[in-house]
Amino acid sequence: MLPSLNEGISNTILEAMACARAVVASRVGGNAELVQDGWTGTLYPAGDLDALAAVLADYLRQPELAAIQGSRAREVVQTRFALNAMVRRYAELYTHVLTS
Repeated sequence: MLPSLNEGISNTILEAMACARAVVASRVGGNAELVQDGWTGTLYPAGDLDALAAVLADYLRQPELAAIQGSRAREVVQTRFALNAMVRRYAELYTHVLTS
């Protein structure tokens, strides 16, 4: 859970996703770039404590949903943010810039 009021690209979210955890985060900053709402976790309006409580209650009632989303989150981290993936994407960017 990351109830930030302001956030960039959060290492905390990436670490949780790498540990196969569904992420509950406020919809601020880079959180929406990392958490695919309903797929790898849940985003809720920043500062809305009732919405946060409802999301957490849903996960308590449906632990299998948290496990499924956590597995998906790990896959996303491995494909988008693992070292090999990042190096490949930078190489593609540099190649594109140099050949344009």
